[in-house]
Amino acid sequence: MFMPMLIAAFVLTGQSAQTLECGNLITKTSETWPDWAGGKVSLTVHTEDDRAKDSHQCMSQYTLRIVRPDGTSTDSQVYSVIDDWGRPIKFWISGVSPVVHRLIATIIEGESWQLLVYDLNAPHSSPAVYVFSKGFLPKLSSSCRQSLGVVGLTQSGNPVIAGNDAACTGEAHKRWKVKQDAAEQYARALPMPQHDVIVLLAPRRPPTL
Repeated sequence: MFMPMLIAAFVLTGQSAQTLECGNLITKTSETWPDWAGGKVSLTVHTEDDRAKDSHQCMSQYTLRIVRPDGTSTDSQVYSVIDDWGRPIKFWISGVSPVVHRLIATIIEGESWQLLVYDLNAPHSSPAVYVFSKGFLPKLSSSCRQSLGVVGLTQSGNPVIAGNDAACTGEAHKRWKVKQDAAEQYARALPMPQHDVIVLLAPRRPPTL
């Protein structure tokens, strides 16, 4: 089955993922991450009925919260998914880049794995969304899938995923840049040469309380 394969991949993030089933009036929040300016960021998902007549589907809404050093906050950049009632959901913050001021979150909605890239300089804008096709992960060996994680961004702002060398031995490539064209339904994972420069995500560190 594809769903366990998704859950096994992209879990080496340094923090625990939040898990739930899409249902009425359920809310969960990720662990808090520090940003480069001394503030804190977190991602919350709220699920409820989609309120469409006779649809019987469940809506999940993702909201990024930015808390500034002075204690004021911004709740914005909402992203929504409408799909089957009771579908499993798993989400976490993959990392923050202090260089380009981006936050990357990973979400798994049913059988759909997605990356959300937030511009922390523009808290009122929507995230860039990268939706993976079901064909990418099955092409990799099981050990390589289980080592995958988001490691950074390209110079143009696309997310980069990678598997560690030991687990991905035998794969043609060990790093992929993720590109989502507006005219395409799914993102493409394009192999990257190891010498290409990327902007690394900052290591996880405890937030200032």
